[in-house]
Amino acid sequence: MNDSMLTFDNFADLLLRHRCFQSPSALHAMLTTYIACLPQLTPAQSVRMGAHFLSEDENPAQLAPVDVQTLESLHQQIDETLTGNELNFELLLPDEVTYSLPERVKALVVWLQVFERTLKTCDLANKKLSAELSEGLDTLRMVLAHADMKEIDAMDPEDEDNEKDYFALSDYARMVVMMLYTELHPQRPHLVMDEETASTPPSNYVPGSTSLH
Repeated sequence: MNDSMLTFDNFADLLLRHRCFQSPSALHAMLTTYIACLPQLTPAQSVRMGAHFLSEDENPAQLAPVDVQTLESLHQQIDETLTGNELNFELLLPDEVTYSLPERVKALVVWLQVFERTLKTCDLANKKLSAELSEGLDTLRMVLAHADMKEIDAMDPEDEDNEKDYFALSDYARMVVMMLYTELHPQRPHLVMDEETASTPPSNYVPGSTSLH
């Protein structure tokens, strides 16, 4: 990730200041889904959504300027990485130096849960999605359905297979989000999963969960 990009810890600090005990990954997933699905989501709209995320009673006009700037920067970061040709969009997840593998996997599950929940509010029923994108969304739903937080807590953080599965799943989700954006914004170049990614989805389970082993 580019050093100038906002990090998981940047938003952990923001949430802590507002006594909001949700994951930064949840905030990122919510705004990412709306930016990907809605025609023209503005930074001001993202600030309002972010304020509501911090607290249902939060008035955007009462946010500290630094918090408004942080939410605007998050909007810009998501928008620029989804629209850019570099394909460098990333899910906002904890870093591997500071956080254990179980903590990172749980944040990924939260990201996917909020992504799926927010998608349901975006009225995609009348949108014609490609077979590849539909399959990708279905795969993420199946993976999410078998996520078990207790099993994730008990996973072996030193298991290289779990680490590989984590990166495979997060990268697969990243590609699905970029495809979703490009298909719902036809003015952008159409993104298609490469043959290898499309034919080898993640292992159909969240790392640490054994339901589908």
